[in-house]
Amino acid sequence: MRKLIQVCYSVEDFNTRWRVINALLKASKEVGCGNLNVITWDYEGIEEVERRIVDPLSGNGFLRHPESGGIS
Repeated sequence: MRKLIQVCYSVEDFNTRWRVINALLKASKEVGCGNLNVITWDYEGIEEVERRIVDPLSGNGFLRHPESGGIS
Protein backbone atom coordinates (compact mmCIF):
# COMPACT_ATOMS: atom_id res chain seq x y z
CA MET A 1 0.00 0.00 0.00
CA ARG A 2 1.50 3.35 -1.04
CA LYS A 3 -0.76 5.88 0.67
CA LEU A 4 -3.62 6.22 3.14
CA ILE A 5 -6.11 9.00 2.52
CA GLN A 6 -8.81 10.30 4.87
CA VAL A 7 -11.33 12.85 3.57
CA CYS A 8 -12.95 15.41 5.87
CA TYR A 9 -14.64 18.73 5.13
CA SER A 10 -12.86 20.52 7.98
CA VAL A 11 -10.35 19.64 10.69
CA GLU A 12 -10.64 22.96 12.52
CA ASP A 13 -12.60 21.39 15.39
CA PHE A 14 -10.27 19.62 17.85
CA ASN A 15 -12.51 16.55 18.23
CA THR A 16 -12.86 16.14 14.47
CA ARG A 17 -9.13 16.55 13.94
CA TRP A 18 -8.38 13.99 16.66
CA ARG A 19 -10.87 11.48 15.19
CA VAL A 20 -9.51 11.87 11.64
CA ILE A 21 -5.84 11.68 12.58
CA ASN A 22 -6.40 8.85 15.07
CA ALA A 23 -8.14 6.79 12.36
CA LEU A 24 -5.22 7.37 9.98
CA LEU A 25 -2.66 6.40 12.63
CA LYS A 26 -4.56 3.23 13.50
CA ALA A 27 -4.83 2.22 9.84
CA SER A 28 -1.15 3.07 9.34
CA LYS A 29 -0.15 0.68 12.10
CA GLU A 30 -2.42 -2.08 10.80
CA VAL A 31 -1.22 -1.99 7.19
CA GLY A 32 2.32 -0.66 7.67
CA CYS A 33 1.88 2.46 5.55
CA GLY A 34 3.51 5.71 6.62
CA ASN A 35 2.34 7.97 3.79
CA LEU A 36 -0.70 9.67 5.36
CA ASN A 37 -2.92 12.34 3.81
CA VAL A 38 -6.04 14.17 4.93
CA ILE A 39 -8.02 15.83 2.14
CA THR A 40 -10.02 18.82 3.42
CA TRP A 41 -11.99 21.67 1.90
CA ASP A 42 -9.35 24.34 2.47
CA TYR A 43 -6.76 23.36 5.11
CA GLU A 44 -3.16 22.62 4.12
CA GLY A 45 -0.11 21.99 6.25
CA ILE A 46 2.07 19.23 7.66
CA GLU A 47 1.72 17.78 11.14
CA GLU A 48 3.85 15.27 12.97
CA VAL A 49 1.89 12.93 15.23
CA GLU A 50 3.39 9.88 16.96
CA ARG A 51 6.55 10.19 14.83
CA ARG A 52 4.47 10.01 11.64
CA ILE A 53 3.92 12.83 9.16
CA VAL A 54 0.29 13.63 8.37
CA ASP A 55 0.00 15.81 5.28
CA PRO A 56 -3.32 17.67 5.05
CA LEU A 57 -4.15 18.98 1.58
CA SER A 58 -7.06 21.06 0.37
CA GLY A 59 -9.22 19.42 -2.27
CA ASN A 60 -7.82 21.83 -4.87
CA GLY A 61 -4.25 21.16 -3.73
CA PHE A 62 -4.83 17.43 -4.01
CA LEU A 63 -6.18 17.75 -7.54
CA ARG A 64 -3.37 20.08 -8.68
CA HIS A 65 -0.44 17.97 -7.46
CA PRO A 66 0.02 14.66 -9.33
CA GLU A 67 2.62 13.52 -6.77
CA SER A 68 -0.11 13.62 -4.11
CA GLY A 69 -2.11 11.07 -6.05
CA GLY A 70 -4.43 13.71 -7.45
CA ILE A 71 -5.23 14.61 -11.01
CA SER A 72 -2.85 16.94 -12.87
